[in-house]
Amino acid sequence: MKKVEEQQKLMGPQFESKDMNTSFNSPSNELQEDTTVVTRQRPKMVQYEFEVNKELDKKDKRFKSNMISTCKYTWWNFVPKNLFIQFTKLANAYFLLILILQVIKPVSITNGTPAILLPLSIVVAMSAIKDIIEDLKRYRSDQAENKKKCLGRDWQTGKFVQVEWEQLKVGQIVKVLIDESFPADILLLNSSLNGGIAYVETKNLDGETNLKHKTSVKEIVAVVKDEAEALAMDGEVQCETPNDKIYKFDGVYRSKKLRQEVSLSSDNLLLRGSNLKNTEFIYGIVIFTGHDTKIMLNSTSARNKFSRNEQTTNIQILLVFCLQLLVCFIGSIIGTMWEKNNRLKTYQYLNINLIYQDREGQSWAEQFFTRFGTWILLFTNFIPISLTVTIEVVRMAQGFFMSWDTEIYDLEKDMATKVQSSNLNEELGQVHYIFSDKTGTLTCNIMEFKKFSVGEVSYGIDGHNLKDHMAKRYPKFVEDNITNVNFEDPMFFEHLTNRSHPNNRNIMNYLDCLALCHTVIIEKKEGKVFYNASSPDELALVNAAKFFGVSFAGRDDDNNMIVKRKDGTEETFELLNVLEFNSTRKRMSVIVKESNGQIKLICKGADSIIEQRLEKSEANSQMFQKTDVHLQQYAKNGLRTLLIAERKLDPTTYQNWAKEYYDASVSLKNRDEKIDACAEKIEVNLQIVGSTAIEDLLQDRVGDTIFALKQAGIKLWVLTGDKIETAINIGYSCMLLNNDMLQLVIDAGDKKESDQVLDKAKQDLQDNAKRQNVAIIVSGGALIEIAGVDSLREKFIDICSQAQVVLACRVSPKQKADIVNMIKGRYPKLTTLAIGDGANDVNMITAAHIGVGISGKEGQQASRAADYAIGQFKFLRNLLFVHGRESYRRNSYLICYMFYKNALYVMPQFWYGIVNTFSGQTLYESWVYQLYNIVFTALPIMWYALFDSEFDRKVMHDDPSKYVAGPDQRLFNKKIFWKWMFYACCKACLLMFLVAWTFENSMNQKGQTSSFWVFGMIIYSLVVILVNVEILFQTNNHNYISIVIFILSIGSFYAVYAVENSLDMIPVLRGTFFFIWISPQYYLVIIFYVMFQLLIQMTMRDLQQIYYDYKDRLAMKAPVEHYNSQNVTQVHKDEPQVIHRSSTHKGYAFSQERGNDPLVVDKLINRQISRMNSEGFEKKNSISSNQKVNKIQPSNSIIQSVRNNSIHQHEQSELDN
Repeated sequence: MKKVEEQQKLMGPQFESKDMNTSFNSPSNELQEDTTVVTRQRPKMVQYEFEVNKELDKKDKRFKSNMISTCKYTWWNFVPKNLFIQFTKLANAYFLLILILQVIKPVSITNGTPAILLPLSIVVAMSAIKDIIEDLKRYRSDQAENKKKCLGRDWQTGKFVQVEWEQLKVGQIVKVLIDESFPADILLLNSSLNGGIAYVETKNLDGETNLKHKTSVKEIVAVVKDEAEALAMDGEVQCETPNDKIYKFDGVYRSKKLRQEVSLSSDNLLLRGSNLKNTEFIYGIVIFTGHDTKIMLNSTSARNKFSRNEQTTNIQILLVFCLQLLVCFIGSIIGTMWEKNNRLKTYQYLNINLIYQDREGQSWAEQFFTRFGTWILLFTNFIPISLTVTIEVVRMAQGFFMSWDTEIYDLEKDMATKVQSSNLNEELGQVHYIFSDKTGTLTCNIMEFKKFSVGEVSYGIDGHNLKDHMAKRYPKFVEDNITNVNFEDPMFFEHLTNRSHPNNRNIMNYLDCLALCHTVIIEKKEGKVFYNASSPDELALVNAAKFFGVSFAGRDDDNNMIVKRKDGTEETFELLNVLEFNSTRKRMSVIVKESNGQIKLICKGADSIIEQRLEKSEANSQMFQKTDVHLQQYAKNGLRTLLIAERKLDPTTYQNWAKEYYDASVSLKNRDEKIDACAEKIEVNLQIVGSTAIEDLLQDRVGDTIFALKQAGIKLWVLTGDKIETAINIGYSCMLLNNDMLQLVIDAGDKKESDQVLDKAKQDLQDNAKRQNVAIIVSGGALIEIAGVDSLREKFIDICSQAQVVLACRVSPKQKADIVNMIKGRYPKLTTLAIGDGANDVNMITAAHIGVGISGKEGQQASRAADYAIGQFKFLRNLLFVHGRESYRRNSYLICYMFYKNALYVMPQFWYGIVNTFSGQTLYESWVYQLYNIVFTALPIMWYALFDSEFDRKVMHDDPSKYVAGPDQRLFNKKIFWKWMFYACCKACLLMFLVAWTFENSMNQKGQTSSFWVFGMIIYSLVVILVNVEILFQTNNHNYISIVIFILSIGSFYAVYAVENSLDMIPVLRGTFFFIWISPQYYLVIIFYVMFQLLIQMTMRDLQQIYYDYKDRLAMKAPVEHYNSQNVTQVHKDEPQVIHRSSTHKGYAFSQERGNDPLVVDKLINRQISRMNSEGFEKKNSISSNQKVNKIQPSNSIIQSVRNNSIHQHEQSELDN
C-alpha cells in the first residue's frame, strides 16, 4: 500500500479507464493539494443512484430485496393459478366444456351427472402433482441460497457481522472471504492482494473454469487500506440500471475521500454466482441485489421447442375435432329431421309422446342444438383425454433412460447425458442435417504445440510422445512434466544452443514473444505452479516457451512480467498495455518495455489478419513468403496456425497513442468500438517473427461416427474458424471427406465473383448429376457475400442441397446461426441438429431444431443452452441411432394408437345411431365409459412406449440403414394418422353390425332376449380386447411383465363389470354380465374378430415391409459415375474456368475467447511517459491477398448412403410446396 501511495505522489492524479481500467498519468496535470471532489460531466444513462453505507427506506421500491424466488407458485395462489394454466391448454379446455355440457340435463347423456369429472380430475391432478414437485425443488433451492451467510456491515454498530444473504441491502459494505460466493453484484473496493486484485471463478455464470482477474479502481484502493476504512466509506454511486449484460457495466463513484469522481467498469464488478479464489478476502459495496443481479437477469425460462410429431399431432387434433363436429352435425340433422317427420306418427312400442314430452314448445333450431350437444357428449372420447399426460410421462421417462444409459456415459468427465428438452426425444430420430463445430467437438480441444517456424526455418517433426524423447535427450535445456507440448527436432536444439548460429537470436526473440504475449494467470497449488489460460491455444504457447527454457514466472506488485530462463537468469518486462483478442479482431497484442527501455508491441493472430498489418519492406515480404510456405505445410497436416509479429515503438509515438487510447477507454459512448479503432492504429508496420502450429487431437471414434451418420443419409455441415486447408485435412482425418468425393471449394472475394463461382459449381453438379458424394467447402468471407444477396443465397442452398458434406471455414458465431437459419428457412420441414462445445456455438445450438452441447474445456455454456448435453461427439451415434430412433418409433405408434383406440371405441356410437334414429341414445353406461382410457387401456401403451425395442441395441448402433425410417417419416405423418383413423372407423362399423347380427335373436337360459345395454357391453368388451391384442401383436420383445400387463388390462374390465353387476351399483347393467358370460356366441365373436384382426395386421405389416425393402434396394442400386483423382483447381475472378490451383488460402486457428486477466488489460501504469524520446513511424498500407475458388475433382465413389435421394426429394418437395 505504501508503494502505491508513493507512486501516486510521484505521478500526480491518475485517470481511470472505465472499460479497460488502464490507469494513465496525465502529463499536463500537476499534484493538487485541494481535496475537493473534482467531478466530470455525468454519463448520459438511465439513473440508478444510491448512497453508500446508508440504510434504505423500506418504502423505496427502486431497489429489490436480495431474496430470490424462482418458484412458479406461492402457497396461496397455487390452486387458482395452476387451474388457470392447465385450462388454458386446448385439450383441457375441451374436456371442461364437455363437463359443463354433462351437467345440462336437456343435453346430458348422464342425467346431469358430470361423469367426465373423474378422468379429468386424474389428468389435472397428475399435472398439478408434477408442478408441485418441480416447484418444491425450486423453493428448497431458493431457501438454501437465501439463508447463506456472509459478513455485512451492521447498520447500528458499524461493524461486520454475519448476515443472511436475503438481508443485504443496496449500498451496504460487505466482506467476502476466500472460496465464498458473492452474495450480490458487488463493487470491489480492495482485497488482500496488492493493487486491489481479486481472482474469481465464474463457472456458475459462463461455465468457464479458468480464473478471472478483477481489480479495484486505483483511487479507491488508496483510501481503503484496511477494514476500518472500508467500513467508513461513504459517497454516492451512479450507474446504469440493472441489465443482463454480464461483461458490461458503466458507472461513477463520488466520495469526499476521493479527489475526483472515478469511473467504474465491469472489471470492478464482482458478480453474484461467482466465487472468490486465491484471494484471502475482499471489501465491497452492494450494487445490485436479488432479481436485479446480472445472473438472475440472465436466468431465462427454457426455450419452447416442439417436435415435428407434436406439430403434426396438434394439426390432426384440430382436424379430428372438425371431424367430430361434422359427425355430430350429421347425427343431429338426421335425428332432428326424423323427429320432425315422425313425431305425430303412432309407434306405440316407442312411446314417442312420452319420449318427447319435455321438448314441447321447442323450436326445431332449439331441438337441433340440444341434440347436437348430446352428440358432442357421445363423442367426448374421440380426442383422447389422456394423450397429453401420457406422452409427457413417456418422454420424461425416456429422458431418464438416456441419462442412465452407461453407453453414453463419459467416464473420463464423470458425466451422464443430460436431457433438458425431453419433448424433442422423437425429433432425435428424424434428423436430416447436422451442423457441427470442429474444435472441441470433433477434436479434443487439447492443444499440443507441434511445430513452428522462425527466421525462414521450420522446426518440428511428426510423431507421438515426442516431448518425452526430447526431455531425455536434452535434459539441460528442456523442462519436463509440461503439458500441451509434443515436439522434437534435433536441429532446433543445435540452433538454440549455438549462440553463433544466425537463427539463434531469432529463436530467443520468438520464445520471449511466446512468454509475454498472453493473459495467463499463475496459480500455485501444493507448491506447484500452474498456468490458468483463457484458451487451450494460449496455454499451449506459454507451455511451449517454458518447455524450451523460457518460463513465464508471473507478475510482480507493479504488474511487471517476469521471465525466467533455463540458465537461471531472470528478466523483468514492464507491461504497458494489453489489446485483447475478440472474434472481430482475431488477434491480441501486448505492449511491453524491456529492461533497456525499448518499447515493443507483440502481436499474435490469424495469418490473414497479421498479413494485412505487416510492414511493406523487401526483407519482411521475403520472410512472410517463406513463413507462408510453412503455414501451408502445417495446414495440410491439419494443424492450427498463428503468426507472431512485433513492432518496436519510439517513446513519442507510444505516448501520443497512449493519450488517444486513454480517451477511448474512458469514453462513455461506443467505448469498445473506439478502443478497437485505436488498437488498429498501433498494430501496423509489424515485423514478422515466426509462426506456430498446434495440433488439436481428434476425439475418440469421431471418424466412425461421422461415417455412420453419412451412411444414414444425414447431411453434415462442419462450421469452423480454421483456415480452409486445416479444415479440409481435419475433414479427411475424421472421414468427412475422402478421395472419391467431388469437392467444390468456394472462396470468392466479391458478389460478382461469387455469382460466377456458384454458376460454375452448379454446372459441375449438373454434369455429374448421377454422382451422390459431393462436398462443398466455403469460406466465411464468401458466405458474407452470398448471404447478402437473395439470388446468390438461393443458388448456394441449391448447390449445398446436393452435397453430403459442407465445410464452412473461418466463420463467426453469428454466421454459424445464420447458416442454420438459412437451411431452416428454405426447408422448414427438415430437421436440423447443431452440436458444439463452446460459447461461440450457443447461437448455432439455439437456432437449430435440436441443440446438442458437449461439455468441454471451453466451458459449459453450450451444454447449458442445449436441449441435450453429452460428453463426447461419439455419443451422438447412440443418441440418434438408438434413443432417437426408438423414441420416434414408440412415440409415433403411441400417438396413432391413442387416437385409434378412441376412434374404435367411439365410432360404434355413430353406427348405432342408424338403428336408433340418431336419437342420441348412448351405447355405453356413462361411468364405465370414463374408465376406458385411464384403466382398461392405459398400461400396455405405456409399457410399449418405454420398453419395446424393435432390434437389438447393437444392430441399431451398427446398422445406419435402420435409422432412415425417421427422416423418411415412415411411421408418422398425416397419411399414416388418417389410415389409422380410417382403419378404426371401418373396424367399428364391422364390429357394430357383426355383434348386432350375432346377438339379434339371442336368448339366455330363462328365455330372455338381450337388451341394448347387453349389446353395448359386448361391443365395449370386444373393443377392450381388440385394442389390447393390437398392441400385444405390435410389441417386439415380450416378457412376463408385458404379458401380465396385457392380462391385467383385459381382466380389470371384467372385474369392474362383475363387481358393478353383483353389487347392483348401476341398475341398467343388472344381469347383463351373466347374460354375456354364458353366451356361446360371445366367445365365437371374440375368436373370429381377434383372428380377423391379426390377419389384417400381419398382411399390412408384410406389405409395408416389402414396399420399403424394394424402395431401399432401388436407392442402393442408383447408378454412380466414377472419376479419377485430380489436383485442386481454381476459378479465376476474371473467368470462371477450371485450372490448376497455384496459391494458398488464408485462414486462422485461434480460440475465440476473451483474455481472462483484466489486470493485464486494465491496471497498467505508464510511469515514464513524459520521459520517452520521440521517434517517427511509418503508416502501413494493407497487403492484399488473392482469393481463390477451387474445385477438387476426385476419383471413385465409396459406399453410397441409401437415403441421400430421399432427403433430396424431401428438399424438392419443400420447394414445390
